Order: sequence, then structure tokens, then C-alpha cells
Amino acid sequence: MLDKDTDFTLTDFRYAGFLLLRGARFLGTSQTVKGETLFHFDRNSKPEELLTQYPGSVEYQYDAACKVMHGMVKYSQSQTREKKSK
Repeated sequence: MLDKDTDFTLTDFRYAGFLLLRGARFLGTSQTVKGETLFHFDRNSKPEELLTQYPGSVEYQYDAACKVMHGMVKYSQSQTREKKSK
């Protein structure tokens, strides 16, 4: 059973992965009634403090680059579909 006083919970898998890489103690996962996955970390391993490092990290840069590439692919696909429909 997870303790709400010592449990730090989040839903973003990118943040969860970042915390794992930075050594936060992972307690496990659970699921909400709506099917959303929750990632649980030990608050004593200072996950909030670790997350303040995320915006300037190489992991953030990688995530941002992936989002840009995903956007470019979606745009390219929409342009291709548009040309085919003419």
C-alpha cells in the first residue's frame, strides 16, 4: 500500500523516466479508474528537486527534438494527402 505522505505521484512517462535515470526511488505504478497510469516515487528521494533539473537537461532537449520531428512528419503527411486529393 502506498503512503500519500511519502509517495510522489505523476502521470507523465517522460518525467518518470527522467526521475529513474536520476536515481529517484521508484515505488511502482497503479492505474486510475479512467485507465491512466500513475508512477509512484519515494518522496524521500527528492523527486521534486530532481524535476527542477529537467528543463535544462539533455533529456528535455531530446524530448523537444522528438516533438518537433513528430510535428514535421504530421505536416508532411497532411501535405501529401492534400496533393493526392487534388
